Amino acid sequence: MLANLYSIHHLWKSVPKSSVGDDTNVLLPIVLTTWVNNNDNGTVTLTFEYEVLESKKDVAKEVQLVMPASNATIESSDNDNVTLTYVEDGLSLKIAKLDEFTSGSFEVLVGDVDDEENLFPMELYFEASKVIEPSSKNAVVSVTSITANETGEELPFDMYYNTSNEGYYIV
Repeated sequence: MLANLYSIHHLWKSVPKSSVGDDTNVLLPIVLTTWVNNNDNGTVTLTFEYEVLESKKDVAKEVQLVMPASNATIESSDNDNVTLTYVEDGLSLKIAKLDEFTSGSFEVLVGDVDDEENLFPMELYFEASKVIEPSSKNAVVSVTSITANETGEELPFDMYYNTSNEGYYIV
């Protein structure tokens, strides 16, 4: 019965520890580099290179990049794992299969652009999830067993985390 279930829900913002040093990428699963080339014909070519961080390979399976543009095509993609769809805020580029293709590059041709600055800010979204083994040191809270209140019977369970971001901006 639902009334017997309890849930611990803790909202917090992750901040890198000072012991991490100057690595500002500790919270992101991917390093994304962008080059902008103004073609002088009303189009701009954006070249993206990405690399999944070694420590995040098994966490994030895809990322989504949203940019304020209304006319674009994917010109090339190393791994054929990039899709483009139009959304309310512009266009969405989804880089999928990051567990399979941990690095790559792709080009996007954007039309009807007066100034390349109109393509920014871009927003990067991702979700990360991972099963946590009960003996793992990654778990802040450890659950050793779950028991039904009425019967005292021990119930099976899995522990995992699922994180998502509010958005990282590329300006």
